Amino acid sequence: MNESPVSPFSYGNPFGRKVIVALPVVVLVMIALATFVALPERCYFTVSHGDLRLVSGKVGWLYEHAGRAMDPIPVKDLDVQELTSKAFDSESDALAVMKTFFENRVKEGQAVIFPKEKELVNSYRILLRDMKAARAAGAQGLDKSIDAIQGWLSAFAKKAEV
Repeated sequence: MNESPVSPFSYGNPFGRKVIVALPVVVLVMIALATFVALPERCYFTVSHGDLRLVSGKVGWLYEHAGRAMDPIPVKDLDVQELTSKAFDSESDALAVMKTFFENRVKEGQAVIFPKEKELVNSYRILLRDMKAARAAGAQGLDKSIDAIQGWLSAFAKKAEV
């Protein structure tokens, strides 16, 4: 009886075929898991329900959690792709880029609004004069409007000095 030993991987043994198929799958899953665990956690800006959010995660769209550095900011109808198209190493890096982005928007907005406010100053001064005269003559309910206009004129004067 000279029987040759049967290999567990021979075609006659179904267990051997399962090992041959399953082993590479298990190895690939372990490699993928090790790669995912080894990835650094990055910060990303996302827009959800019209709000800009800072999130952290290994991959931006997979397993993300809210960052602790900021509350959601409403950005409906605002193009923030400059922020959402990048990954950041830390929350502070992300916030620095966001700060620059919004500071530039503020400067652009002020450049548009300031000339229009200059045009309104004389009209508001005339309106304030007339409201004060009407109040002096006995008109009621003008105090809040007078205070608001005086506040606006005072704020504009301070802004014009800068």
